[in-house]
Amino acid sequence: MSRPNRPLTPQQLEAARHLARGATGADAARAVGVRPETVSHWRRVPGFDEELRRLVALAETGDTRARVEALTPKALDALQAALTEPTAAPAVKIAAADALLRFAAAIHLQEAAATAPDTPADCAPRGPAAPPSTVEP
Repeated sequence: MSRPNRPLTPQQLEAARHLARGATGADAARAVGVRPETVSHWRRVPGFDEELRRLVALAETGDTRARVEALTPKALDALQAALTEPTAAPAVKIAAADALLRFAAAIHLQEAAATAPDTPADCAPRGPAAPPSTVEP
């Protein structure tokens, strides 16, 4: 019979954070004040393994986001150059314009989502109400 997953202890959570950042099992153990064998055991605990995978995925996503953010100004400069270069082929200009418009649309959608109303009442039409309909007898 298997044991239900228990919540991770603060030590386990901290060890998982160290491991996700690339620390060895021994380094993680030293950081949280346990023996390396304890961390080895924790790595076989399903809840610990799930948390470690989650933290690694978060770190990878953060790295990707940071790289994209760092390259965005260069990409925009390249698009601008393609659009303003008098000798650029029309297909290049169209592709650059398409990419820039898609990027602008994505930004617009993010901003719209951030300011979207939270409740149905906020979605009610504004302005004068429609006149009541009349029913002939």
